[in-house]
Parts: sequence; C-alpha cells; structure tokens
Amino acid sequence: TRGNVMQANAAALPSVGASYTEISESKLSSSGVTLVGGVPTTITSVSQPAHWRQFELSSNWLIFSGGLLTANQNIAKLGVVAARHELDIAVNTVIGATVQAYLQLLRAQELRAVADHTVTLATEQVRITTASFNAGSVPRVNVLRAQSALQNALEAQLQALNAIELARS
Repeated sequence: TRGNVMQANAAALPSVGASYTEISESKLSSSGVTLVGGVPTTITSVSQPAHWRQFELSSNWLIFSGGLLTANQNIAKLGVVAARHELDIAVNTVIGATVQAYLQLLRAQELRAVADHTVTLATEQVRITTASFNAGSVPRVNVLRAQSALQNALEAQLQALNAIELARS
C-alpha cells in the first residue's frame, strides 16, 4: 500500500529519461604507393584514435493539453489520498487483529484459571463423597456422580489449555 502511495505521487510528475554512450576506437594507419610527378612515393596515413562520450537527458512534459494535464494531476492527487486511506485500512486491520488475538489469549487464560479451580473443587467433592460412602452415609451413585463431574472438569481443563495454545499461535 505504501508503494501505491509512491506510485500515485509519481503519476503527477513528468517522465524523465537519461542515457550515456562512450565510444573508443583504436588507432588506424594505412600506407600506399602513389606516383607524384612520375616518381613513386610512399604515403602513410595515421589517424588519431577516436574517443567520444555522449550524455542525453530527456523529459516529457506537456506544455498545453487543454486541461488534460491538470485533470491527470488531480486524478493522481486523489489516487494518493485513496492510497493513504488504503494504508490506514491495512494498518487498522493489523492492529485490530492483534488486539483481538491478545484478548482471545487473555480469555483463554482466564478460562483455564476457572477450569483449574473447577478441577480442584471436583477433586475435593470426590474425596468428600468417597469418605461419606465409606462411612455409609451416601450411596455409591453419589461417588460415581462426583467422579463423572471430576472427569468433565479435567476435560474442560484440557480444552482450556488447548485454547491457550491456539490463542498463542
């Protein structure tokens, strides 16, 4: 999204191009025999090495467009505004997802604390009902109910631990 902002800003600017050329040629020499005034003469020609550089910078900027240039600049400026809003949306989405994940982790940790406390209470209930059954004051079904409640509490505790790991990931 930040790249979209830069691209929209660049659309309002003229295009610029640059090129660089360097040419270097080696030394050339030639010789030949020519008749000058009836006398054979050897002529040797030596040329200097050619070395030149060329640098070109170009820009395309429309001088008169009948309002097209201004309209394109306004479109580009609105594109910048839209891209900035898209950036804000992306940032806020990430922040919202992070906050939600953090709150899910806190919720899972609190549910684990509740599950741990429930396991402690269920364990104590099993101990009390077992002692009462051994004393003959309650039927065996009460012990089985307490043990079932303890197993349910242990399952809820395991689910709470799983929810914490999911929230952390």
